[in-house]
Amino acid sequence: MTVQKKEVKAVKGSGLFQGVTKTEKGMEFTISCEGEKTLILTVYLKDGRQFDFKMNEFHISGNLYSVLLTNFNYKYFEYTYRYDGQWIKDAYAGAVSGVSRWGEPAGEFRYCYRNKDFDWEGDKPLMLSMHSLVMYKLHVRGFTKHLSSGVRHKGTFAGVTEKIDYLKNLGINCVELMPVAEFEEMVPSKKVSYQLADPADIQYKMNFWGYGDAHYFAPKSSYSASQNAAEEFKTMVLKLHQAGIEVVLDFAFAKHTNKNMILDCLRYWVHEYHVDGFHVNSNVVPVELVISDPMLAQTKIFTEGFGKTAEDGEKPPYFKHLAEYHDEYAVCCRRFLKGDEDMVSSFERLLVKNDAFVSSVQYICGHNGMRLADLVMYDQKHNEANGENNSDGTDFNYSWNCGEEGPTRKKKVKALRLRQMKNAWMFAMFHQGIPLICAGDEFGQSQEGNNTPYCQDNEYTWLNWKNIHKNRGFFEFASEMIALRKHHPVLHSAKPVRLMDYLGCGFPDVSYHGGKPWQIEDLAPSRYLGVLYDGRYGHENGRDDDYLYFAYNMYWEPKLIGLPALPGNMTWQQAVTTWDETADHEEKVLIYDAKTSEISSAKTDAHIVTDGQANEKDTGAGQRTRTENTVIYPRTITVFKSVVRKAKE
Repeated sequence: MTVQKKEVKAVKGSGLFQGVTKTEKGMEFTISCEGEKTLILTVYLKDGRQFDFKMNEFHISGNLYSVLLTNFNYKYFEYTYRYDGQWIKDAYAGAVSGVSRWGEPAGEFRYCYRNKDFDWEGDKPLMLSMHSLVMYKLHVRGFTKHLSSGVRHKGTFAGVTEKIDYLKNLGINCVELMPVAEFEEMVPSKKVSYQLADPADIQYKMNFWGYGDAHYFAPKSSYSASQNAAEEFKTMVLKLHQAGIEVVLDFAFAKHTNKNMILDCLRYWVHEYHVDGFHVNSNVVPVELVISDPMLAQTKIFTEGFGKTAEDGEKPPYFKHLAEYHDEYAVCCRRFLKGDEDMVSSFERLLVKNDAFVSSVQYICGHNGMRLADLVMYDQKHNEANGENNSDGTDFNYSWNCGEEGPTRKKKVKALRLRQMKNAWMFAMFHQGIPLICAGDEFGQSQEGNNTPYCQDNEYTWLNWKNIHKNRGFFEFASEMIALRKHHPVLHSAKPVRLMDYLGCGFPDVSYHGGKPWQIEDLAPSRYLGVLYDGRYGHENGRDDDYLYFAYNMYWEPKLIGLPALPGNMTWQQAVTTWDETADHEEKVLIYDAKTSEISSAKTDAHIVTDGQANEKDTGAGQRTRTENTVIYPRTITVFKSVVRKAKE
């Protein structure tokens, strides 16, 4: 017996949702198109059949057209729109067909619809607090494309999934993905009409990063190891969530993008793909509209500036979900790192930047600019490979090559570079904002001085995972510093730092010090800052945090300092230093004489000796306090932690 299929019928749709929407009555196609010429929807089935529908007959209002196809129960189909015979874009398309191969010019293509349920296994937004985040920015293709990545599905969403254990062990709890919507990576060097131009005559350039115009509702097909990018992306998000890692998407919407569509797009990715946040460009995105949308009230929104300040009496939000990106911290720290003067005052201010309403994302390196390893290897950018005569990219990198441009075999230069990399990592980790790591910086990934490899699909942008073994010491240091930040609540306070003793305990929450405790040096010429964190302001899980003192000496000479006296029977113990006593240093090895308080040159096997005896006095309360003198090596950051003083035998 032959079952005859019911005839597909076309009636006017509701027009409530643009794109393709499955309803109880059938499949609805809605598009916005300006003009009165013929608009044709063509639907292609897997069995070779196709249907044409004149959308002009299904006009809703304004520029909106919507058709509902009844008796249309196909789980997979493709479609296109043509206006006056010319292919036009469906900005709301959820998937694009025929673009699954990376590096091939797209030209005209079809859209596709795949009706397949996904089991989210009860997945819900993690809603991690802003102050607890350690963010990691990565490019999906560049992250695992290199042979050394060791993953099965290189350069894909599945490849990211295979690296989840690495991210978790590193201490990452939020990944920011550079553009993952369906963008064209092969962009014509000049604007052309695909209908008129001979394909052989079109010159293309690689858009590796993916910024610019895109099909913003569709996951990128060539980032999928399977034939279903949507399902693979969802699986990646689910597995990341199960590992306690949030997912933030970087959307740099093109200038012409419709503002209503932007809001629809963000809602779609939250609802359909369970993403936790977005990094958007505030020069295009209607930020005020986005942050006032109820559906996005628990979605993290990152941008370059909100222009939002707390009104008098306004209470902080129930869930703080706004954060600003800016380069100010990176510029300040890079200049402080290489020893520029007049940086201390700016560093003091930015170190504790954490508003009650808007958090601050602070970093040393981003995707656009020199990598951390290159900051200490190159004075100048080296973008010759981009084909623009080294004219692209900023000239203001605030980098220092430590005495020799590019790679070197000189042990003293290499030792200084390693120390400067550790210093830079300390700047990146220890502040009251949200630390953001550029993928690969934790193991010394280099771009050979290229500070804007937007068009490089090669080892400039593919992470070389062999660097973990090559730079094992730095990688372990980087991992330990992430753990140190997460272990101490005072280093990532939920509340804004007030720089005052609001607990009445005798110490401010955070205080600044010069060479002498509680005394700030002349800030303009100074290249030293001591920062004291009082652990009582980091009370968590029934206990106070430790006292921590960070000694930042960006001088090229050693610095004699006094550590602030601690209350009770506590003293200081060195916890971390970026100085490596076993390395061959450019600076002289020094020794400190506690009796004379003098620093002098010493033999190569000598090391700095701390006083630990000086300035002891009675507080009048039956306790004794003391200021302990020590020397901080040149261009070195040292961290001291409070410990209970051992009783004298």
